[in-house]
Amino acid sequence: MKFVARALCTSLSFFMAAIPCAFSQSGDLPAPMASNNAEAARLVNQCVQLLQQGKDKEMLETAQRAVDLAPDFAPAQAALGTALSKAGNNEEGKGHLERAVKADPSLKKAWLSLAASYTALGQLPEALQAYKTFLQKFPSDSNAALARSLAASLEKQINQVQAMGGGEDYFDQATNRKPARWPASKMPLSVFIADGSSVPGFRSDFSQMVRASLEEWASAADGKLSYKYVGSPSGADIVVNFTNNPGALHTVSEAGEARYTRVGDMLKKEEVYLLTIPVGGASQLSDDAFKMLSLHEMGHALGLIGHSPYPDDIMYFSFAASNKQSLTTRDTQTIKRLYADTVKPSLAQLNADGVKELNAGHAEKSLEIFSRAHEYYPGDDIVVKNLASAYNNVGIIALHKNDFDKAITLFQQSLDLKPQDNKVSQNLGVAFMNKGIIGQQKGDNNTALANYAKAVEVFDRIKDNASVARAVKTYADLLRRTGKGKEAQSLEAKYKVSR
Repeated sequence: MKFVARALCTSLSFFMAAIPCAFSQSGDLPAPMASNNAEAARLVNQCVQLLQQGKDKEMLETAQRAVDLAPDFAPAQAALGTALSKAGNNEEGKGHLERAVKADPSLKKAWLSLAASYTALGQLPEALQAYKTFLQKFPSDSNAALARSLAASLEKQINQVQAMGGGEDYFDQATNRKPARWPASKMPLSVFIADGSSVPGFRSDFSQMVRASLEEWASAADGKLSYKYVGSPSGADIVVNFTNNPGALHTVSEAGEARYTRVGDMLKKEEVYLLTIPVGGASQLSDDAFKMLSLHEMGHALGLIGHSPYPDDIMYFSFAASNKQSLTTRDTQTIKRLYADTVKPSLAQLNADGVKELNAGHAEKSLEIFSRAHEYYPGDDIVVKNLASAYNNVGIIALHKNDFDKAITLFQQSLDLKPQDNKVSQNLGVAFMNKGIIGQQKGDNNTALANYAKAVEVFDRIKDNASVARAVKTYADLLRRTGKGKEAQSLEAKYKVSR
């Protein structure tokens, strides 16, 4: 099956698109107002309209005028904070939003914008607290449901990061648990970097920065990646384009985008778009900002489709969160793992696939998947539990088909993993008994006696007295039929079973 998707890196405005601005034409503006405040309020309301129209540069200029006119007017501070954050200046924007809610805690949407700003900066606990404050103050607000959803997502991400404990890599997140990479047979990858000389904001060194970014990822992958630079996009594996138009991207507020095509676990085509101007167009794009953008998008192009949950990493979803200039250890370990000779599958994905097959009634396929999971993650408790259950499930199917040898083997494999599972032990005892009964019906008394003895032992070990009694009676009866009456009496006495 062929999949076409996008890998997107976002700035704060990604969140702002789903969150109303930090001020409104009514409800947030105090009254009565001094003349300066009244004029600032008019400018703030212009900012609302400019935000809705996507005119970020004009919004920033207007918000700055409002603050210059009335620096103590909280809605003006909120407007400037939002505008700065949308322009990629999250740290300064956060400061204005903090001043806004401190001066006037009733500014509902300023709390939401502040939470989004914290999120973009990687300050997740602070973002969560801002959402909680909003919900505590305004539980019936029209944005409360959205705030609850965002807070829940943040809490999950915070717990995930804490559970990972600053792990060596972020492979599951970067691959969305379905890894895809460029196959070795494609090396060197053909890369076309478009001529951006006619694009406003483009500088000639941008192309060289893209090459440097690709080479940095190749070095991190221990030489498993190599490139050849070609003069035409036709047939190129990776095509890099430059644009000064945020509207050309999937989301207006984005600084870059990688559109990938995959077939199964192989990448087939990557088209990358890099913005040559800052989001909002407030100033020229700096070398540091473009290098960060280029490293991030080239990571997507090489197979890191998702994002890191750690703000320090190049592949964190918001590269505005810090001034990163090179790959972190986690970035390096993640690309190494993706291009290792044997790619270790995601534990979560293996478990999910195994459960999916089981629910679909494909017990054998489920067993195959859980067996693979156990090979890769032998010490994981969930893997052990799932594999033990899979052995038992397939064993039951074999038992119903009277394939007793297979059933016994599978039940024993299950018990090797989970020795205290009495239900599996009971299934094993039943398999021994049924094998014995079939053997007796066929006149193979030796097989019957041996399996009856094993069944009694299993039932006794799990203290299933009712099954012990039935098995002993069947076993003793055959002993007597074969001239072994004393053994039958001894057996009945041992287990206190009467004839």
